Amino acid sequence: MTFTFNDFMKEQMQDPEFRYEYEALEAEQEVMKSVVHERERIGMTQKEFAEKTGLAVSELNELECGYADPTIAMFIRLAEGLGMKLKIELQPA
Repeated sequence: MTFTFNDFMKEQMQDPEFRYEYEALEAEQEVMKSVVHERERIGMTQKEFAEKTGLAVSELNELECGYADPTIAMFIRLAEGLGMKLKIELQPA
């Protein structure tokens, strides 16, 4: 029998602490996906976006690839670099 990544994740998700941390990261990843999507939609390069936000291209790349742990302040900065505002809302679980 082969143990797949999906099997591993299913097993890990049974641990409440792992599940909590995974779901917390999922929200960050969704916001970053939205930032990247919007940057690409308006035709802005990473270099142009980095200049607008005051970040190094390498920092921006780390954020977009999920290698960095962005704060809400960083998300606000990224949104402003796109000419947008960050909106955070709570939803029922």
